[in-house]
Amino acid sequence: MDEKIFIIGFGFIGRYLAPCYEALLGQPGPGNVLAVKASTRGLEELRQQYPYAISVGDTAAVLEREHPSILVLCPPPTEVPGIVREILAPYFERCRREGRKLPVIYTFAPTPAADWFRDELGEGTLAAKILPNVVDRIGSINMAPIGTNFISLDPRAPWPEAEREKLCRFLSPFGENIFLTDDDSLALLAVKITAHIFYEISFSVADVCGSRGIPVTLAQLGSAVRAARFSMPDCQLPQLCPCGYDGLPDRVAEFMRRLTLAWYAGIEAYAGSLSYTIPLETVRHINSLSFELNVLPVQLETREKLHENTRNHGTKGGVLEKGCVFFERYLRHPLEEMTARVLDGEWEEDFFDFVQGMSYTISLAAYRQSYRLTGR
Repeated sequence: MDEKIFIIGFGFIGRYLAPCYEALLGQPGPGNVLAVKASTRGLEELRQQYPYAISVGDTAAVLEREHPSILVLCPPPTEVPGIVREILAPYFERCRREGRKLPVIYTFAPTPAADWFRDELGEGTLAAKILPNVVDRIGSINMAPIGTNFISLDPRAPWPEAEREKLCRFLSPFGENIFLTDDDSLALLAVKITAHIFYEISFSVADVCGSRGIPVTLAQLGSAVRAARFSMPDCQLPQLCPCGYDGLPDRVAEFMRRLTLAWYAGIEAYAGSLSYTIPLETVRHINSLSFELNVLPVQLETREKLHENTRNHGTKGGVLEKGCVFFERYLRHPLEEMTARVLDGEWEEDFFDFVQGMSYTISLAAYRQSYRLTGR
């Protein structure tokens, strides 16, 4: 059977997955990739940019007409239950009555869990909840060597090997595929959030330095953070581009080094406080990849692009928003005060204890927020 993909929700993630459609299909086009949007905004521009059959608000009609083999669900998480119960459930029942193969579901949101889809759609449903690597390339640098895709399946629904291989081929452009329980994936997602907060940390340090007439760039700060992380004995990752402390004033370089060590110690403390179904060494390896994947853009991207990343990767009420709220509420002001004091030649050792605690706290807050979103 020829594969036919139907993307429900053609926003950032639906478009970002374009390399995946190509990896699976070879030549995606309007006959084998269908997409539906919620509104007409930007519709003609998208039709010019992507060679797919893109429509608006006709999910049920496309299902009945096209009978896709794979459903790629990319709407906001809060909209998933309505789509499943009002549109997918009747369609799945008709497929069963008419003896048609059920489409496989690839869902790209922290919630609901994969087993929820089987509970709602019935026996024979195959659903994969995927938290993909969302930084595939920066300029000419392919990020796949440090990328991870978290995949959670319903343990009650065994996947045929051919379907599993197809899923892995679909995600292959974005890095390593790691199969996890839903609980493990939420615990590891929180570290991606905490690593992403280095965007905000770097903005604050750069702004304070700039206000003092000290020309410090985000590229220098990101490079320093990576140099500090690669100096740790446990870090055995490939360096996709050089890093170091070049061009930074000595005080700022040492401050960023200490800040990074403390921040990563908080991540380690958080990771060690939870239970997993995978070895702790694997957890630490995944967290190390997540950290590098999130701090490398600080070195390589513009401030505008970093802000755009945050907007694209976050959703209202989601886990990234929770991490950013905690940074603004509890860390930004103390960080900027301490940066100013460092520039004046003052140090407070216990500030780094505070930073370690904030890293742990933001990780835990993101983890708990992901559980709230699941309704548990």
